[in-house]
Amino acid sequence: MPEEAAERRANRYLLALPQQVAKRKFNADNVMTAFPGDKARRILVASPSLIERVGGISDVEELADLPTLAMTSWVSFHTWELIGPNGAKQVIRHQPRLTCRSMTAILDAARAGLGFGLLLESACENDLQAGKLVRVLPEWQSEESEFYIVFTTAKGMPPAGC
Repeated sequence: MPEEAAERRANRYLLALPQQVAKRKFNADNVMTAFPGDKARRILVASPSLIERVGGISDVEELADLPTLAMTSWVSFHTWELIGPNGAKQVIRHQPRLTCRSMTAILDAARAGLGFGLLLESACENDLQAGKLVRVLPEWQSEESEFYIVFTTAKGMPPAGC
């Protein structure tokens, strides 16, 4: 039974991976093993200088007209699905000033005041404490996501350390 649960978790993870990784062919002698990782949520952040330049932000809908940063592929418009007070849901359609797949690059851009970012809370923690970033509209954030560690192991062989 634990193997079936791990396989279900691995399948859910694979569905969320970029197509080039999800389509990767694995050796028939290998099986997928998954361990639950952690849960995380993304929060809205910006540099103090950007907040000052735009004159602050008081409503989540204002984000659609402000400079944003996105960690996604290149498309014309992006959306952020946010959860707010009392479970209210809001989808913000925005056109980012910068898009890339690097969390480091997006964090650097946010620190430099290039735009508002929806970033993993754990990735922003030190910058928030140091005052390099500020939390924007703290009552709004993404849904909590669950992460898994997924890897292949030889069939019939337990993962190292088990």
